[in-house]
Amino acid sequence: MHKLTHKLKELGGRRIAFSFVVLAYLGFLVFINVMMLLPGNWMSDMGHFSFINTGDAHNLVHELVFALIVGTAAVGLFSQLWRPKEYFAGQLVALIAWVIMIVTAALTNNWVPQLLFIIFGGLTLIATILHPAGLGLFNWIRTAKVNPVRGREGSQRVSASNGVNKILLTLAVIAAVPLFLFMFAATNINLQTGGEGINIGIDIDHQGLAMDGGDSSAGNVEAVKQQYGDYTVTQAEREGYILDTFCLDAESFGKPAELGAMGYHATNKTLLSGPIDALRTQAFMFDAEGRVLGVEYEIMAEMVSEPPQLFGQTFTKLPPHPGVIHEHYALHVWFIDNPSGQFADFNPSVSCPPGSTPSADSGGMTMDNEAGHDDQEHINAGHYRNMSALGFIVILVGLLASFRPKDWRLAAWVAGFLPMVLGLVSVVLPNAESSLGLGWGLAAIVWGIVFIASAELTNKQIIQEK
Repeated sequence: MHKLTHKLKELGGRRIAFSFVVLAYLGFLVFINVMMLLPGNWMSDMGHFSFINTGDAHNLVHELVFALIVGTAAVGLFSQLWRPKEYFAGQLVALIAWVIMIVTAALTNNWVPQLLFIIFGGLTLIATILHPAGLGLFNWIRTAKVNPVRGREGSQRVSASNGVNKILLTLAVIAAVPLFLFMFAATNINLQTGGEGINIGIDIDHQGLAMDGGDSSAGNVEAVKQQYGDYTVTQAEREGYILDTFCLDAESFGKPAELGAMGYHATNKTLLSGPIDALRTQAFMFDAEGRVLGVEYEIMAEMVSEPPQLFGQTFTKLPPHPGVIHEHYALHVWFIDNPSGQFADFNPSVSCPPGSTPSADSGGMTMDNEAGHDDQEHINAGHYRNMSALGFIVILVGLLASFRPKDWRLAAWVAGFLPMVLGLVSVVLPNAESSLGLGWGLAAIVWGIVFIASAELTNKQIIQEK
């Protein structure tokens, strides 16, 4: 008993309180996961483990992402139970995770599930305040500096143990920022806000990045046809496109039936924020047999100040419809013969099977929108917010690792592990909602492996220099 009392005095009240907060976070995390596995309570009704019994992996990516964020903070806090004053990078990792979650929740005005925000976010902030290192958590920022490139033989040698690691910094800035900020995080924030985006006084106009076919539009269209003309539904789904279960025709838009139809769309929602690129279509059009009819370029109306142009054609402004819940600009490019023109919205030669089209509806939209309803459920649950937060977390934790505070390897492993897991799930489940698709999934895996490998090589070099 005397030894225990002496040990507690050595630790001090601040350290003991800090440890209790960390244990409270970890304990509550275990508790809610057990409750979610047990049927018949409000936590299990959230359905986060429903895929175990049902095999339905449609929302698995969203559920995994939230678990990764909460788990990232848990790993960081768990590492602080031993010598937190000397090795505090884990606390910074946990702080980044929940500060980003709180910021993205404020930007998107969505705090679901509110109880978990209060408990997990609150405990993380309290742990930061009580951390034994105090302001030492941030003092390292003032002394961090980028090491100069090693010179040739005879030039001054720079120790690998000092300064910012240029390789990790380059990976975080050059690779992570474009992949996770512009193509992943920003897109999901736009989806979470229902296409309204974030108004910070900057007018983002993707039209400047659109390709204008000009006089060579025929050649450009032929290049697109050569690239996509033999695509199958399976190939499109492998690349992140999701095939609608309904067929769209002119009557679905309240237009004359003789205009024809568009067919079944397979859309990649991550591309709807732009930019417009002739070699990266936002959607495919298929017939009932799975034959590709053409492609559709589209961008949400909020993302541009005027209708985009491509192949010398001006995009048509379309209302929300099944598969797209936002008002958007679209340009259809038909690979098959179209009596109405190669760039017409509908094709009289295309028809929808009986019973495959949605019915007209005036409820604020042109048609019933089952897909839009699904999107709204994701918005209400904060799924897109979480996807966005994960992108920012990867960037900031990667930057933290490159500055190499004490125990920086933990941050490096977290920064590499998160995209690796998301990429792996996207490769295995390319058709799941918010999956990165096969291509970007593989890219995320490779980036994570390279980041961790670079960190370990740097650490090995540091050990050799000692």
